[in-house]
Amino acid sequence: MSNDMDMSGPTVTLFGDLDVLGAAVSDELSYRGLSTHAVTTPMGWINSVRHAIVRLGTPIGERAFETLAEGGTPLARVVAVCETSRDDAATARTEALCRQAAEHHAVSLIWHPPLELRLGDIGPELAPRDLAVTIADEVADLADRTEPGFTEQTLHPQAKNLS
Repeated sequence: MSNDMDMSGPTVTLFGDLDVLGAAVSDELSYRGLSTHAVTTPMGWINSVRHAIVRLGTPIGERAFETLAEGGTPLARVVAVCETSRDDAATARTEALCRQAAEHHAVSLIWHPPLELRLGDIGPELAPRDLAVTIADEVADLADRTEPGFTEQTLHPQAKNLS
């Protein structure tokens, strides 16, 4: 018999910066009745984490994911989030790392366009709220996975989740 009184669902650990996207993801998960725990120092993976969002564009997220990919931890359901890159070698390294982690964990990689328009970028950016909704949807999709595996999707700003 469990003494866990949190009936709203699993706690989702957020590895990454406390920025606009981090706040939007936390708000969206809270709206859906999930608890969150933020890790904001590059300490690596926490072995007790079973549900996580890892921001691969941050030192915190990268360190946690590298540790996770090394193996030796119980099955975790992980949504890895990474901005699309024009660097094919960096993209290939990220995909390889995700596939390595997926040998022992349920991993979903979400590639996304920049969240803000930068000098020289052309086209619309993706709003943090829209990305947060997609991430939360993916957390829900992975919640019941009991086997390791890998999925990947690329978001485009014109295909936003609007609510």
